[in-house]
Amino acid sequence: MNLKSSLDKNNVVNSIRLKLKHQIEAGKVGIIVEGETDKKLFKKLINESFAVFEIAHGIANLLKAVSELLKETKKIIGIRDADFIHLEEKKEKTQNIFLTDCHDAEMMLLQSDGAYKSVMAEFFTEKMNIISFRQNILKSISFIGGIR
Repeated sequence: MNLKSSLDKNNVVNSIRLKLKHQIEAGKVGIIVEGETDKKLFKKLINESFAVFEIAHGIANLLKAVSELLKETKKIIGIRDADFIHLEEKKEKTQNIFLTDCHDAEMMLLQSDGAYKSVMAEFFTEKMNIISFRQNILKSISFIGGIR
């Protein structure tokens, strides 16, 4: 068992509490995300002068932490992967939880031409047809997605 897997919602709640009570962070919105890659992405999309971020290390911790903190402040939101919620035509029941437009943030990036090209330009320097590469990625994962 590693340290991250032993974290629970109380660690997340207390960390956000401390951050939001700090003089420099006062007035900011607390944003809790599922995992490390989500934090990396949303820190690029949301101006940090308005928000503090925390990683919940899982959906259960995220939902519990947001519910707990909403008892104290309205300046808290959670961002989670939609997973299969959209496909199953369900709604998120917890207040102040925002869902990704697609299954997860990575699929949102693949769907957006601008975001996809930016990511590809960061990691691939050689000339390649990145649009057909995206089509190949989607084709190769469609079977596994269908099974799930």
